[in-house]
Amino acid sequence: MMTTLDHRSTVGIVALIAILSMVLACSAGSVALRRGNLRPPSFAVHLGPVHLVGRTSAVPLCSYVTSCLLDPSARDSEIYTIWLLERPARPGDATTILRILSLPLNDRP
Repeated sequence: MMTTLDHRSTVGIVALIAILSMVLACSAGSVALRRGNLRPPSFAVHLGPVHLVGRTSAVPLCSYVTSCLLDPSARDSEIYTIWLLERPARPGDATTILRILSLPLNDRP
């Protein structure tokens, strides 16, 4: 005997498949970014007093005053960060800065 799924069950199954697909795609994208197979975009979007900025930066692995100068294999680590900045309505007030995402790139074993 065959049973048919009602509308709510069908919508639930479709939603579950969509969520699982998004999680898998985000996970695969994160791994590709970390391994250096995919470069994240640099961008700056300005909407009035709100600014959304994404960029890659270098983070030193050790102090340049010490052994990093003597070891040519030492390289800076890269990190991709997305920032949300909100300028104050009144001059002299502090700018609000919120780090939304911080993702290390080029993982090394």
